[in-house]
Amino acid sequence: MKFKKKKILHFTYMPDISVGILQKIRNAAAVASREDKPVYFSILTNQEMDDEPHLFFIKNRYSIFKKIIFSNLLKNTMLFDHLDSGSYDYIYFRYITSPGLLAGFIPKRLRGKIISEHHTKERFELIFNRSFGIKTLLDLVLEEFFGKSFLKNCIGITGVSQEVIDFEKNRGIKLPNCVISNGTDVKNTSFSGFTPFDGEKLRMITISSAFYKWQGLDRILKSILCYEGEIEIHINIVGRVISPIEKDLIERCKKKEKVYIYEHGMLDRIDVEKIIDKVNLAISTLCLYRKGMRSTSSIKNCEFMARGLPFIVGHHDPNIDYTSDYVLRVSNSSKIIDFNKVISFIKRLSKDKTVSDRMREFALNKIDYKIKLQQMIDFTSDLEKRTKDLF
Repeated sequence: MKFKKKKILHFTYMPDISVGILQKIRNAAAVASREDKPVYFSILTNQEMDDEPHLFFIKNRYSIFKKIIFSNLLKNTMLFDHLDSGSYDYIYFRYITSPGLLAGFIPKRLRGKIISEHHTKERFELIFNRSFGIKTLLDLVLEEFFGKSFLKNCIGITGVSQEVIDFEKNRGIKLPNCVISNGTDVKNTSFSGFTPFDGEKLRMITISSAFYKWQGLDRILKSILCYEGEIEIHINIVGRVISPIEKDLIERCKKKEKVYIYEHGMLDRIDVEKIIDKVNLAISTLCLYRKGMRSTSSIKNCEFMARGLPFIVGHHDPNIDYTSDYVLRVSNSSKIIDFNKVISFIKRLSKDKTVSDRMREFALNKIDYKIKLQQMIDFTSDLEKRTKDLF
């Protein structure tokens, strides 16, 4: 007997398009289409976008006034209104912080279908990443009381790390759960490898759409200022620098001998690739503690692994094998990074011609979206089995 494949929808609310998140979803949709996986993606946004294979864009049809009211007090109600469950059996709903006053009232057509997907510890993100005021206080109240009422009406939860899952469980949410970390489309990620260190110039890159304080750009800049060795330090900063403190540190670094800072701002993928082709290593997130976290699944780490580009990271990531020699893990803190150790790290890797191949192989076997999509399918199958076992 042939069983019908269960159709799965992944739904994201993105009023203003985030380049990084959009690319992540595009990658997942491309793999779902190529591998014939029954997983589809939908994004609710304020912008006009063209549909792609396995990826559909929904234009928010609310008036400006209605958007203001609903986006502050009734977010989930607005999302449910736009979400067409169609022929989908399950819906992975990317959780939004402070979901609204009526968040727990899930329409009948969506009941028994929604799995809540979590990427952060929501309450901590509100506290650590905002100046405290009436809006933050309101969002905290909405998150604490109405976020929980939404979750209690879901059939399961997923998180990008065990820490995120444990955070939701500590809120009293007793639902089936599963860790599904971020991934990437390895096949369509350029296998750039890295340029071996020449013993004279250390060339690095750090990438973010916007450098929020938990990215730790200030930490790497302060560490560069403390370095007194003979090696030239070259760092490419790709993305928007928003902190006045970090802008000042950049100017101070530019005045230091043997330090070269290249501010590129936002670049398209082709221009980023041109820079990556010339660097020795990349710098990932260094100060995750600033949003109250020890562990997360970083999209950029997935890409570095797929590219075969060694990197420095300051947190635990379920997608990284920390017994390997191609990732330099530093503390999740603001402590100065010893650049002599960084130089020793890349000097050693530059003598090993297998590094990039090993990183790429790990990415194919552990991080590729083909694997992550199958995890989504397997979790829904497990939920279905649990439901049947109750009757």
